[in-house]
Amino acid sequence: STNNIWPWSFDTCDRTLQPAQTISACNIENHFGMHPFQGRGATEIDIVEIMMGDSKGPLPGTHPPIALPYADMTLQVAPGVVKNRPQSGAAPVYESDIKIKGKTDLVANTWYEGLELHGNTSINPFFYGTYLAETKPGEPVTRTKKQAFQADAVGAAHQLTAAHFNTTHTFRIEWQPGTGGRIDWFTKGHLVNDTFSIEDDGLGTEWVHAYGVKDKTLKQTTGAQIPIEPTSLIFNVAVSSTWGFPYVVPDGCAKCYDCDDPKCACSISPGFCKMLREKDVAMYIDSIR
Repeated sequence: STNNIWPWSFDTCDRTLQPAQTISACNIENHFGMHPFQGRGATEIDIVEIMMGDSKGPLPGTHPPIALPYADMTLQVAPGVVKNRPQSGAAPVYESDIKIKGKTDLVANTWYEGLELHGNTSINPFFYGTYLAETKPGEPVTRTKKQAFQADAVGAAHQLTAAHFNTTHTFRIEWQPGTGGRIDWFTKGHLVNDTFSIEDDGLGTEWVHAYGVKDKTLKQTTGAQIPIEPTSLIFNVAVSSTWGFPYVVPDGCAKCYDCDDPKCACSISPGFCKMLREKDVAMYIDSIR
């Protein structure tokens, strides 16, 4: 199980966090041949997650304006920010807005400063992370109240165009682990229409540095570090009810995601199943959840 191991990237002894991090830097003994006094975890770097659909215009909280579809580029990390977190759907507020007579009209959030965003890329305001709370009886894993913790999604949304779905597209990630390291995401600029391209030449031939996270940013915010763990590269086509699909299905529509069931057609973004069957990524889908 990855319970209390994912997505920790923290190598400092903190007695208040020790119960929530199974392999803690406070531990006198870490089993399975692991070094004592060294914090470990199962880290996660999301190279690209595609958010499908058509938002009919810019999404709230994005700057510069981003619309569906977009690519989400994210570092999942713990420990996370506990207090004054940004609100879902809104961009982080980095400075308090002080009005006349000293009244604070808008209180600053605590979030990662110094994130590098380039081109048509915005902080992703729709998912800032997950609170892994105390578990309930019958759940497959067990966490006590002291073992509950906040995990952060330090992510960016990068605008996609029709070209990304009609031709092979290339993404790149550069990962420099540990102290002083960083993670950088790269993509290639594509044409939006005959007169406007996202970045660079618009032909998909030049690299764009879309997003970057520095080790210094993590350390100054929560004490976490750029992941150093040996990591597997996983390719999957995972579809969920909250990623890339309507949050509210039309009246009378069965909420299901089976491409072979006609009743599910109104729950799935138009053209999604056709794309999977007929394009270069064609595959047989018996059930998507």
